[in-house]
Amino acid sequence: MSATIHGGSELYSLVEQPGSSFTTTRAGFDTGRRTFKCWQSVAGTLEPLRGSADSTYSGMKVDTVEVTFDKSGVATMQVSYLGTKNESQIKQDEFSYSVTDETGKIYAPTFDWEASIQKPQVTRTYMTRTLPTTKVGRFDVPLKYADQVPGDTVYYEEVPAIWFYTFWFKGWRLIGRTIKTAGDLHEITETHQWDFEVRSITST
Repeated sequence: MSATIHGGSELYSLVEQPGSSFTTTRAGFDTGRRTFKCWQSVAGTLEPLRGSADSTYSGMKVDTVEVTFDKSGVATMQVSYLGTKNESQIKQDEFSYSVTDETGKIYAPTFDWEASIQKPQVTRTYMTRTLPTTKVGRFDVPLKYADQVPGDTVYYEEVPAIWFYTFWFKGWRLIGRTIKTAGDLHEITETHQWDFEVRSITST
C-alpha cells in the first residue's frame, strides 16, 4: 500500500481536514468540531483523549470522538469539543418557562369530568465551577418566574362553575438536573416544577 499524502503530510500523524468550526453560545458551553485523518493502524494511538485541550482554544476540551474506516485503511475522526473559547467571555444564565397540564377526574353528586390543572416548569442552564448541593426531589424555588403560578380557583366552561381548590401542599420542586463537565467547568441544566396535591374542591 502506498503512503497517502494530504497537504504534504503522510497519515502517520493526525491530519486535520478542512471545515473545522467553533461556536460561541450565549449560555452554557461553547461547542466545536474538527475532522482528522490518519492510517487505521495508528488510529488507536493518535485518537485524542476525552478531556484533552484543543490546540487553538485551550478552554475547549474533547467531548466525543467518532472514528470510521474506509476500504483503503484510512481512519476518519470526528472530534467534538465542549468548553469556553474565551475565559473572559461572560455567560448568561438561560431560562425557559413552560406549562403542562395535570389531568384528574373531578367528581360531583350528579356528574363527573376530566379537569386539567396547570403545572408550570422553569428550566435553567448555567455555568459553574462548583457543583450544586440541592438534591433532586427537594422543594426549591427557581431564580426566575417563581411568581408565575396558578391560583386556587379555576373556571370550567363545561359546567359552568368556578372551582376552589384546597391543597395538602403546593410549592416549587427541583425535578431534574443534567451535568456536563469540561475541565473544571460544569454546565448545569435544572428543571423546577410547581407541584401540589389537591385536598378538596368546592364550587360556586
